Amino acid sequence: MSSYASYAFYLPPRDVHPLIHTFLLRNMLVLNILYPSCMYASQARSVPPMVQLHAQVSHRVSCLVAAHRLASEGFWGPIAGLHVALAHDKQIIDNLYRADGSYPADPLAVNTYIGQLDCLKRVGDDLQSAEAQLEELHVVGERIVDMLTRS
Repeated sequence: MSSYASYAFYLPPRDVHPLIHTFLLRNMLVLNILYPSCMYASQARSVPPMVQLHAQVSHRVSCLVAAHRLASEGFWGPIAGLHVALAHDKQIIDNLYRADGSYPADPLAVNTYIGQLDCLKRVGDDLQSAEAQLEELHVVGERIVDMLTRS
C-alpha cells in the first residue's frame, strides 16, 4: 500500500443528512471500485489522476457539507421564523376591523382608532424588523451561492 491509500477510502462526515451521506458514500465507493489502481504507489510515478479526482471530489463534498450546514442553520431556520412573524402580522391586520375579534369595530368611537393605530404601529415595527432580517438572509444566501459555485 502507498501513501495514496488514505485518499482511496475517504468517507464523508456522518453529521450530514442521511440521504446526502448515502449518495456521497456510494459515489466514492464506485470511484474506488472502478479505479483501484490509485491505491498502489508501484503503479504510478506521480500523483495518479484518480487521486487528483478523488481530492477534488473530497473538496467538493466538504464545500457541500459546509453549504448544507450554513443553509440549514443560518438560512431556512430564520426564514421559517420570518414566515411565522409575517403570518402573525397578517392576523393583526385582518382583525383591525373588529374591536374584540368578533364584532365589527364602532366606526364612531375614538378607542377604535386608537386601537387600530396601535396595531398598525406594531405591524410597522415588525415590518422594519423583517426588512433587516431579509437583508441578513440576503447576505447569507449570497454566501451559500458563493460556496456552491466556487467548489
